[in-house]
This record gives sequence, C-alpha cells and structure tokens, in this order.
Amino acid sequence: MLEKIANTATRLFEKLTNAGGNHMTPAVVLSIDGQAFGTQTMSRIIDVTLDDKRGFEADELTITLSDYDGALAIPSTDSMVKVWLGYVETGVVYKGEYKITGFEHSGAPDQLRISAVAADMAAGLTEQQEKTWSKTTLGAIVETIAKKYSYTPKVHKDLAKISIDHMTQTNESDASFLMRLADQNDAIATIKQQHMLFMPAGQGQTLSGEAIPTVNITRLTGDQHRFTYNTADNFNAVKAYYQPDKKGSARQHVIINADNLEPKKQDKKKTKDKAKAEKTETPINSDGEKTKTLRHLYASKATAERGARAAYKKLKRGRAVFSISLAVGRPDLAPETPIEVTGFKPEIDAETWIVAKVSHSVSDGGYVSGLELEALLKLE
Repeated sequence: MLEKIANTATRLFEKLTNAGGNHMTPAVVLSIDGQAFGTQTMSRIIDVTLDDKRGFEADELTITLSDYDGALAIPSTDSMVKVWLGYVETGVVYKGEYKITGFEHSGAPDQLRISAVAADMAAGLTEQQEKTWSKTTLGAIVETIAKKYSYTPKVHKDLAKISIDHMTQTNESDASFLMRLADQNDAIATIKQQHMLFMPAGQGQTLSGEAIPTVNITRLTGDQHRFTYNTADNFNAVKAYYQPDKKGSARQHVIINADNLEPKKQDKKKTKDKAKAEKTETPINSDGEKTKTLRHLYASKATAERGARAAYKKLKRGRAVFSISLAVGRPDLAPETPIEVTGFKPEIDAETWIVAKVSHSVSDGGYVSGLELEALLKLE
C-alpha cells in the first residue's frame, strides 16, 4: 500500500486544491513499528491530527480509532508510528516518525485515542549541561552539539560564520542553549528527520540561502480566516546595551532601525584612521521614534547589534498575523513556506506571508489544513 500511493508527493496539490478539491479522496497511511496498518485498522480511523511546528517545540500527532467491538489492543508507549498524508489522486507526503507517549480509551461509543510526538528529539537534549564556548563560530557550535546526538548538522551559510567570542552554558540544556542562540540571531533551531537545522527565521529561505518557492492560496480554497494587526508593539527602533570588557567601563548602547537593519559590509582596505573615525561616530538619532529597549546586557557591541537586529525583525514580523483554514488540506505545506493570498482585503493580499505553524486534520468530514502565518519581512 505504501508503494502504491507514496510516490508522487506534491505534483498536483496546488492545481487541484485551487480548483476546489473536487473529486479528491483523502488518504492516510500509517505504520507502527514498521508494520503498515491493515485495511481493517484503517477503516477504524475517526480522526488523525498533526501539528507541524517550527523550533524545538515537538510536532504532535493524535490518532483516534473506533473500538466498537473491543478488538483493538493498547499500544506500547515504546512504539513508533510513521504517517503519510495526502490524496488518492495525488499521492501522499511523508510527515515523519512519532513516538507514542500516551493513550486514552473512552466510551460509549468505545474509542482509542493515541498521542505521539516527533521521534527526532534525543532525550539528552533536554538535560542540563555546563560548558564554556570561546573563540568559535555559531556553525561550529551547532556542529558540535549535533554530532553529540548523532544528528546531521545543517546551518545556513550566513549564520554559520558568525563569530562567538565567549558564551557560557550554565545549568542549561543543549536544546535551551540552541534556542537562546537562535533567539539572539533571529533564527530557527529545530530537529527534522535526524537533521539539526539552524536557519534564518521568517525569510522563506532554504539552508543554502535559496528562496523557498511561494505558494499561492486563493479565498476559494479557504474556509475561515482571521487577520489581526497590532500597533501596540509597532516599534520603530530597538535599543540594546553592552558593556565592553573593561573594569569599570560605562555601559554603551546601539540602536537598530530600518536605516541600519542590514549591517554594512566592511572594506578590508580601510585605513586605520578611517576605522578609528568609524568607532567614534555619533550613534543613530532615535529622537521621536518609538523604541524598544532590550533588558539583556551584552558583552560587546557586535553581540548587542545582533541581538537588536533579531529583536527588530521579530517585532516587524509579529505586527500582522493571519490564520486560515483550508477547506482542502495541503500536506506539502510546512513552516517557513512563503505564502501569497488573493481574494481577501487589499491589506491582506498586499502582504507576503510566512508559515509559522501547520495543523492537519483528516476525518469523516474530509482533509483540512489550518495555517498560522506571519508577515514576511522584506529586506532590501
């Protein structure tokens, strides 16, 4: 059964779903510990839901089966479930392997509900560690941690070369430390199919820096939607303080706004006089701007600038949020996919969106996907 329908991935999804999904038959393929669910077990499916998230928040799978005759056995919590979602007409997409974490049996009518989380997360990742990182790069840190848990590291080229002068990991798990690094550099750290990924957040790029193809969604394919725009956090600048590595030195600060969001490339041929002049130039004037001040005290100007840039980008992405329920599910969609929509309000259609979370649900009512989108930050 797996070979018959798991061979065409996403070739027809956009064409068919934008046509309203007529005559499409939802397909779910499940296997447990390497054994495919038989026809009788598949006929018992009441609902399959899958939440595909970004970051270290584990993807979640829930399977609800009918146990009308009491014939279903309670699965072991050590069992592994693989899942494919799609349509008979288009084929299915592999959505990963999940470890069963719990179950619930209820009635009447009798039902068995199985809960599972993505199996990629190694247990040791959440254990507290003690380590000091000095004179290294972000890419080297990710590679070291990945190899520790037998993951294949994949780091975006622009992030990999970031210098890390000194960082201390005190009573902090490797997962938490990677999330802290990601937060400071406006990146996403996650585990997907035994790969440790570290990539820019909200830019719609692959790990190699290439643009992820944009998916077009029309209102005809949608069921319900919600658009919110929040001006309360619409800051025009971000201020970050740092303290140079000198005893008794005064705190200094940097300010990041739209004018200096992207760091200028340094010319290696600059004279010492020019370099000295740059160090003493007047900070950006933020008078009249609504400025967010970061609480963290950074150790250097470079790290303060990185932290402020990351915070600024997050603020701009979070100002507009759009959620939509697709009447015809899209198993090919995943977090960080760029989305363009048409048929809504002009303010909504004008934005380019980025997928933050995808929720899939297959039941007697069909296959639907719920998308949570953020505004894609356009960088000049």
